Amino acid sequence: CYQKNQSGLIVAKCYYFEKFQVTFKEANELCKSMNATLLSINDEEENEFVNRKIIFNENYWTAAVRIIRNQRLFAFINGEIFDYTRWAKNEPQHGQSLNCVRSTNGLWFASDCSEKYSFICEATFFASNSSNIQSSSLSASSLIDTHSKHLMSLDERTTKANKYLNVLKARDTKIVELMTKIIDGEEINGDTQLRRASNLKRVIGKRSVDTSVTSEQIIKELQENVLRLTAFSYALAFFNLVTFGFVIL
Repeated sequence: CYQKNQSGLIVAKCYYFEKFQVTFKEANELCKSMNATLLSINDEEENEFVNRKIIFNENYWTAAVRIIRNQRLFAFINGEIFDYTRWAKNEPQHGQSLNCVRSTNGLWFASDCSEKYSFICEATFFASNSSNIQSSSLSASSLIDTHSKHLMSLDERTTKANKYLNVLKARDTKIVELMTKIIDGEEINGDTQLRRASNLKRVIGKRSVDTSVTSEQIIKELQENVLRLTAFSYALAFFNLVTFGFVIL
């Protein structure tokens, strides 16, 4: 955490660095979800502190936005006007969509808000002494760590759900293709194919039994399987909507 004395109080800013690249709006929402805000640099010392903590030369979103389009007037997203700036040479550029600010190697660049960059979240704490700051810093670190683990867990569950649904889709496709062939007469019109169909082994539960089946029975059974798989797919989609907030298609 970065600390400084301000009007007799110790002000500490604790940072969370995220390499995952998102738009400015997404970065702002993700920081809010951690009870934090996007990075706001207020002086050269803080700018150098943050830049030293960056391991890779990534582009990071800051909280700065252009207030008036095509004008050199910026403020932090919370409405705070700032005096300190660290613009790169020939910045800020003017453009229809260059209304957000990213930081690269400690220098600021006006950027398109829809571009995707890494981001830094910060949480600010005030205390009368360093011990209180340390306690607050631990709380912030714990909060961010918990949120990060939650995001990882959610990503793992989403990946598993995607894989399982892909298996169901593949199985459903094969059943539909087989039904189409049977209905078109490709599989059972010939005597040889009919004899093969009559000798099919079907697995019921955990038992495998020999049974003679007609084309009508095969079609009926396949239709029932398709209906069951379709119903399950809708149920799984509803589960994803309730659990994750979106439907996997």
